[in-house]
Amino acid sequence: MEETTFLKFLKYCLSGGDIPQCVSKINWHDLLEFAQKQAIIGVFAYKILCDNKDLLENKYFMANKPTDDDVLEWMGAFTKIQRRNREINTYCIKVVNNFKKEGFYTCILKGQGNNLMYPDPFMRTSGDIDVWAIPTSERKRKFIQNGNSLQRLTLSDRMIIFSYVRNLFSEAKFKCQHIEFPVWRHIPVEVHFYPMYLVNPFSNYKLRKFYEEQKDMQFANKRKLPEIDEEICIPTPFFNAIYQLTHINIHLLIEGIGLRQLIDYYYVLMNIPKERHDEIKSLLEGMHLEKLAAAIMWIQKNIFGLPEEFLYIEPDEKRGKRLLKEVGRGGNFGKYDPTKPENEGFWHLQFRKMIQHADFIMDYPSEELHEPIFRICHFVWRQWYYLKWRLLFKSTVNL
Repeated sequence: MEETTFLKFLKYCLSGGDIPQCVSKINWHDLLEFAQKQAIIGVFAYKILCDNKDLLENKYFMANKPTDDDVLEWMGAFTKIQRRNREINTYCIKVVNNFKKEGFYTCILKGQGNNLMYPDPFMRTSGDIDVWAIPTSERKRKFIQNGNSLQRLTLSDRMIIFSYVRNLFSEAKFKCQHIEFPVWRHIPVEVHFYPMYLVNPFSNYKLRKFYEEQKDMQFANKRKLPEIDEEICIPTPFFNAIYQLTHINIHLLIEGIGLRQLIDYYYVLMNIPKERHDEIKSLLEGMHLEKLAAAIMWIQKNIFGLPEEFLYIEPDEKRGKRLLKEVGRGGNFGKYDPTKPENEGFWHLQFRKMIQHADFIMDYPSEELHEPIFRICHFVWRQWYYLKWRLLFKSTVNL
């Protein structure tokens, strides 16, 4: 019941309209805990502390106005988010400049690019820095000139990036789409070979084709971060409509998603040219993601209050409610899942997720049924790729 009240207030915070009467019953400390669980403190705090003119004129809000202690608690949490965003912005520029110096083009995914779509670019809870990197032709040419014939034969953009990072950080963890770049302890950085993947191999082929077709536009889409003069490249809203949905899909399969990812998508939808809706729908149908998109559209419309004109596919209430239940149970990236034990082992995690996602097999069969197979194939691929790098490219300075 309390979460229903919080969601009604969230709808107002995002889309405006009439202030819900339930604000008269909100426990502001409990709301803060809910917001922290979902990593959306700034969405509420901005409305409560900053854009609050209508609230201060509303009898229901004034009857349950936050106490001084409540205000201080919210201000403290909001200030931390703002300070963290300013810090991440600074480090984003450092990452971009480093890779530029080393011979890579870069595009910052999600994160600080998403911030620019929010009413206040410092209100979103920031995470790590995700940078999509591509080696320049000069860096490739240098390798071709200095590498041996076997290295030239097995050359790929991914191996150039992988070797660069692994020769700096020999224990850097990696997956098929990215490798960690642990240059700072307090700010995680992931270097992407490509933005995201799908576990269905046929859908993944179409997704990779989409990335290749859209790549040049993303690496030319320059924007300035707030309070910083330098520019970074970020994806276009059209690209994000596909990419961020695949990001939601993968995290739903692996660990869970929270309201933050769905609110990011809310602002993506608000920025997509409406004449591209049919194109997006067609692309997602080709990748077998239209059912997940329809579930998300229901949440966007009914929970967040997004006007129907911004939806590119018909909402699915049944799937949307099940997805919302999953979001509420696990919180941001499933970190607050009540079934998750402390110090959970790898195999326990795999088994728990298989049990939990049995409910989703009928909703999203394309991805859910391929996920166990992909998990095995991905494990084998990681061993092979590490061996390939160790035998052929380890300590190759010219990479």
